[in-house]
Amino acid sequence: MLAALVALLVTGSPALAQSDPVVANPGDKVGVMGMATSLQLTATGGAAPYTWTATNLPPGLTVAPATGLVSGTPQQWGLYQVTATAKDSVGRSGSVNFYWNIVTPPVPCGGGNHDDYPIRDRSTVDSPIAVTNCPTTGLPNSRVEVHIKHTYIGDLVVSLVSPDGTTFLLHNRTGGGTDDINQSYTVNLSGEQVEGTWKLRVRDAAYKDTGFIDSWSIGL
Repeated sequence: MLAALVALLVTGSPALAQSDPVVANPGDKVGVMGMATSLQLTATGGAAPYTWTATNLPPGLTVAPATGLVSGTPQQWGLYQVTATAKDSVGRSGSVNFYWNIVTPPVPCGGGNHDDYPIRDRSTVDSPIAVTNCPTTGLPNSRVEVHIKHTYIGDLVVSLVSPDGTTFLLHNRTGGGTDDINQSYTVNLSGEQVEGTWKLRVRDAAYKDTGFIDSWSIGL
């Protein structure tokens, strides 16, 4: 109390009589290499606004100096001891240390189906893949590789159907008279149960042109 009063009398500024900023400890963090992540740093005390810095962040992550938001996509696995610092408007600062463990992505579950399934005019066909021994949930960047032979892909609606019946649209009558679909799609399957039968569903929405599902695969 006395020290604060002396500071106030000497400087004439209430701000300079305040304490240093205190940065909240976010606790140890875990991230996955190749998957985007974010962390909002916060502080109290001192004289706002704060300017933020952070040292030894995992490669691929940066901190916004004006907001304290750490964001990006980790590029290298490893254990990083991060020091986050908030400097207030009169030059005082506070810091906190925490660990950020970046792990490698899990080995994806999945499978493929290389059997041909005919796509007839104005009809719908499913090609199944049974996924077993994979007690996990889907990833936000799951991959679906699709190979369809067809003489007018603008006729086609292509969807991924999960074991519980949830539908994810992959292709919706684009491409006009272009032949064939040979495409890799990234699908957000976060929270989806992996085990069970997945289906590639193809609907031909017009007359005249036909084709077949040549093959497809899924990495969950």
